Amino acid sequence: MNLPPLYHWSPSERRVEILQDGLKVFSEPVVHGAGRAPYLCFGTCPRQAWSLSGDLDWVSEKEEWDLWQIILSKDDDVHIRMESGTYIYEVRTFNSIPADRVWLVAQREPAVFIER
Repeated sequence: MNLPPLYHWSPSERRVEILQDGLKVFSEPVVHGAGRAPYLCFGTCPRQAWSLSGDLDWVSEKEEWDLWQIILSKDDDVHIRMESGTYIYEVRTFNSIPADRVWLVAQREPAVFIER
């Protein structure tokens, strides 16, 4: 199975570290409270990746988020979480992704609502 480019959201405060070191397993968690995970989580599109991270109620204190894109290599330790048998819910890598395979593609800032 060939997977498309994958996406990962992280708080913008981590941008410099990610640009230098890539995405690293066992990083301090933002989303889950189970401690440092031995894997990284990715979505198959930006919206799906957002639902796995910044869209969760308990991470609302983070206002600015960066969207990162990666391409898997044949050496990545990939595990796919399926939902309803056919829908890819989440893609996990049990290895870090080096900086030369991580691209910053967008930044999400707090929404500003204008009253009419």
